[in-house]
Amino acid sequence: VLGVLPLLSQLQAHKYNYLTDPDQEFFGFLAQDVQQVFPTVVTETSDRERGESTLFVDYSQLTVLAISAIQE
Repeated sequence: VLGVLPLLSQLQAHKYNYLTDPDQEFFGFLAQDVQQVFPTVVTETSDRERGESTLFVDYSQLTVLAISAIQE
C-alpha cells in the first residue's frame, strides 16, 4: 500500500481511561476518526436491547498500515 503515511498522519492518538478502571491509562484512536480515513478498519456492533451501537478499531489491521508507513 503506497501513500499510507499521509493518511496515518491525519490520526491523532488520545489518552483515555475506562470507567471500570479509572486509574489505568490507555492510548488509542477515536474510532470515528479512523473510520473517516480507513473505513474497513472499523466495525460497528449494535445492542438491540439498548438501541445503541459501538464502533471498534481493529488495531491488528492498523498495525499493518503503520508498518507500511514506516517502509515508505
